[in-house]
Amino acid sequence: MENKKMGNYIERIKMYFMKQTPSQTVIISFLMFVGLGTVLLMLPISNAKGEWTGIYDALFTAVSAVCVTGLVVVNTFEYWSLFGKIVLLILIQVGGLGFMTILTFIYISIGRKITLKERLIIQSTFNKSTIDGMIRLTLRAIRGTLLIELVAGIMLSIFFYYDRDINVMTSIWYGTFHAVSAFCNAGFDILGDNSLMRYDTNLFTNIVFSTLIVLGGLGFVVWDDFIVKVLKSKKKITMKKKYSSLTLHSKIVISTTFYLILSGMLFTFALEFNNSETIGNYSLYGKAITSFFQSITLRTAGFNTINLSALNDGTKFIYIIYMLIGGSPGGTAGGLKTVTFAVIVISVLSSNLGKEKAECFKREIPLSVLQKSLSILGMYTFTLVAGTVLLSVTEVEMLNSFNFIDLLFETASALGTVGVTVGITSELTNIGKIIVSIIMFLGRLGPITIGVALTIKQSTKVNKLDFPEEEVLVG
Repeated sequence: MENKKMGNYIERIKMYFMKQTPSQTVIISFLMFVGLGTVLLMLPISNAKGEWTGIYDALFTAVSAVCVTGLVVVNTFEYWSLFGKIVLLILIQVGGLGFMTILTFIYISIGRKITLKERLIIQSTFNKSTIDGMIRLTLRAIRGTLLIELVAGIMLSIFFYYDRDINVMTSIWYGTFHAVSAFCNAGFDILGDNSLMRYDTNLFTNIVFSTLIVLGGLGFVVWDDFIVKVLKSKKKITMKKKYSSLTLHSKIVISTTFYLILSGMLFTFALEFNNSETIGNYSLYGKAITSFFQSITLRTAGFNTINLSALNDGTKFIYIIYMLIGGSPGGTAGGLKTVTFAVIVISVLSSNLGKEKAECFKREIPLSVLQKSLSILGMYTFTLVAGTVLLSVTEVEMLNSFNFIDLLFETASALGTVGVTVGITSELTNIGKIIVSIIMFLGRLGPITIGVALTIKQSTKVNKLDFPEEEVLVG
């Protein structure tokens, strides 16, 4: 009798999810893990001292982990027990890959058939315009993720074993946690108060963490395209021609990522060159490598190797822009995405050159893509302004210690799911924690839901009535 009731209950839950749109299912799955994570983190077993954790701190931490942000209101290393840190690690992995991606991989492994509805949900998770190749993409995403995290985890475990003078099991735990956190662009660390500042000029940690962040931020769609057309291509052609065969999306992602990293590094190097509280006292090598790492991590990862609270205001403003751009679609990174930013820039440049359509790599970008990009930019701009204004009201006492640009920096960090902070997060009021939690959630899922919703609306238009055009004055 009990089994029958349980079966009916599960069936009702399944039917509920089947009635939702793909975008709604993605949102509900994220909310489900936020709720579960909040409850688990509130338990005394999750606290290092065996005490109950307040709902505001638990909720904030759960949202930050699921949305792979990295902002924290308590010291991760000191406050949470081993159980609590394991909960965080699971939330980070699920948040980075997406619950439906993991569930689909399990279904495939046990031989269960993937329905059209489930393929549409995976499409929403990866933010693709079509459902072609969803199963292949899912398999490569999971397998590639596990392989990269395994290799990086082993490398970091060996490093931490010798560097921190800890036992083997602890070093494996350190290596695993930080490999997952870096690849998922989460920014959580269990090293103490100063994140990676201890390793500010260490070449090994800078390269490993930077590689993990970039690979996670490129997006699984780019992975799939690169593997098929470059690594596994049997055509006897030059590497340049293989690269040319990549899709326009992959080319834009790779080139935009490269230029953002390079420009971010140069901005940090130039603006902070003489700042003794950040990189001013470093050698040229030290200034270069810390500038390089910050350029990579500030766009979505959340680690830091310098004191961000001591940055010049000009640097903070530049960082705000880069944080909002974030990583690339279909990956573990947040932000309005590199392609969104690139499409807008390409459209502006094409217009200034007198071209009627946006052109890039000898291809034309559809008007619908530009409209979608502007919609996402509009949402992000509105959320950034609204969030900053709300925090300036709820955290009014904090303005005695911090400037307005610091609040803007914090909001941009949450919205871009970056996780870097100038010291505001731990001082937030309970209302402020709720506001920032909502901003993190919108930042993680906003572009996905808007992008998919617009794609569905455009694909379902039938016999649309076209109105006559009329010019308006702009500029």
